[in-house]
Amino acid sequence: MEKKEPLPLAEAGKNWRERRRTEAQWYIVEAVEGKDFRVYGELAAMGYECFRPVDRVIITRRVMVGGVLKPQKTERKIPRFGRYVFLHHVMSASVRSAIHDLPEVKRFVCLAGTEEPASIPDALIEFYRKGFEGEAKEIDREFSPTDKVRIAIGPATGVIGVVKGISGLAARFEPRDKACGPLVVPLAHLELVEKGVGRVAEAHKRKVAHA
Repeated sequence: MEKKEPLPLAEAGKNWRERRRTEAQWYIVEAVEGKDFRVYGELAAMGYECFRPVDRVIITRRVMVGGVLKPQKTERKIPRFGRYVFLHHVMSASVRSAIHDLPEVKRFVCLAGTEEPASIPDALIEFYRKGFEGEAKEIDREFSPTDKVRIAIGPATGVIGVVKGISGLAARFEPRDKACGPLVVPLAHLELVEKGVGRVAEAHKRKVAHA
């Protein structure tokens, strides 16, 4: 059987919208901070297929020691996608309402400028399922909201967008191509293209403070 080439991300995004009314798709449910485990359990108890992996990671942070920023490494077990839980189901108004009414659910991650939950490709979920296996991974948490970044690993490699928020070890990523919809991407899969306004302002404040 001839192997089919993967669809470009933008074209795949259009196909997801066409299938969402009749086929189960993957969606992103955002829980209240610190309540992702509870939301995952509640959704599973309601019969939904969910995805919420926990990984062993080594986090590098910069801490001030004697007036000098030095790297400090800590090993922890952390939900790979922070407060985000992936849900696989056929989306409808009743399903959306039932999930949104859960006390610990904040919202669905939606298409930019709409209240329509954004679906994501199966290939991305399968890739995430296989990721972070084996030994602890080192992750440098140096990204901030408004940073312009590029996805460096996985089916969406090369896609450029902006970090809209960070939870745990993942970033809510808005692609430059709006047809794709927002994604939740592990920080380890991103590379910095350009510092965002927030990072530039923060760096300027530190420079002034130490002047």
